[in-house]
Amino acid sequence: MAMPTPSDWKLCMVKRLVERFNLGDRVEISFSGEHWYQGVVVKLDHPGLWVLTADHQVWFVTNSGRIRAEAEADAVDAVQPGGDD
Repeated sequence: MAMPTPSDWKLCMVKRLVERFNLGDRVEISFSGEHWYQGVVVKLDHPGLWVLTADHQVWFVTNSGRIRAEAEADAVDAVQPGGDD
């Protein structure tokens, strides 16, 4: 089996938050995974980013499992059972 090359490693690496989101992007953040808070990216600050939520609080997010783009949220909510019918 051949050793992977640096170009192979790049294919396996997950994008950093500062590479996935831009200033002004509408996002949702969660602390429990159940309730998501709407917000806007206000600062990129590796290893994470700052999000201003609708209740005017600013949060520093470093965990990619705790943030999602608003468009992703719409797609996930559309397939959740027990939604508005």
